[in-house]
Amino acid sequence: MSYFDPCATVQCENGGTCMRPTESQYPIDYYKEWCKCANDWSGAYCTCAGTTQRNVIFLLGNTPSVGNQSNYDKMMKLCGDIVDDFGIESNNTQVAAVTFGGTPKIAFGFASYRNRQQIKNAFLSLSYSSAPAFLGA
Repeated sequence: MSYFDPCATVQCENGGTCMRPTESQYPIDYYKEWCKCANDWSGAYCTCAGTTQRNVIFLLGNTPSVGNQSNYDKMMKLCGDIVDDFGIESNNTQVAAVTFGGTPKIAFGFASYRNRQQIKNAFLSLSYSSAPAFLGA
């Protein structure tokens, strides 16, 4: 059996280093590589200048239109993957999440988490409720 190194094909730019998290660090897809960026750089491959400040809020449907728990889990994983493109560790990006289904709820606020892994874990810990949306005017 041969070992495939996912970092062999990844080119981190601007002084970034390819990392391969362990299973405990990235519970769903621990073979996914990521770049640890040098100061003042961010993004999946360290191509974004890290001085950009962002407040990103995810508005997440937690309604029957999601379909089922499996689809909801995929949606939460996608949110975590999107977070990979932001320079969270540089304190230039803050992330928050609001779920709606029945009553809108702040899942976590901008100051709740300060690194990618904490934010990914927060998304994965959100539970599926399938409450009605009540979006009608």
